[in-house]
Amino acid sequence: MIAHVVGGGPVWTLWITGTLLFGGTVAAMAAPQRLRRLCLGVAGVGLVATVIAYAAFPSAPVAPAGVSLTIASPSAGATVGSPVVVRACATGTQVPGTGRLLSISVDGRQLAEVSGDTAAVNVGDGEHTLRVELVTLDHREYAPPLLTEETVTVAGVRAPAVPPRCSA
Repeated sequence: MIAHVVGGGPVWTLWITGTLLFGGTVAAMAAPQRLRRLCLGVAGVGLVATVIAYAAFPSAPVAPAGVSLTIASPSAGATVGSPVVVRACATGTQVPGTGRLLSISVDGRQLAEVSGDTAAVNVGDGEHTLRVELVTLDHREYAPPLLTEETVTVAGVRAPAVPPRCSA
């Protein structure tokens, strides 16, 4: 599981195989002598399965060099109405692939994933943290992640404003 955090990878398979590895090892320490070999066997299967799963499944793609992400609208600290129109701009070298996806989250909950640079999201009144992350076309994060976040205050419902364009 540490390998996923460091280099990306298949989370669910590592959780399962890591549980076998850890559970088998802990059970071997607490089990009576006659069951220790069985528990260590389970731990061994977990270890081998963890290595195979990490090698067999693709890890997160490396983030393209020189690309950065900024939120063009709304500006940090602004008071806006709902729906909040979020525009994010990727700057730097060309983003690989034929398109891109932006994952837009508010207060840690993903609300939209768009194949463009703008999305309108409905948000309740109060202070909220907007987070925008550039992901691959097959919905995978880059390693390291390409993301940005800022805090805005939402007050009432207003007609969406046209956000500024991204500079070329």
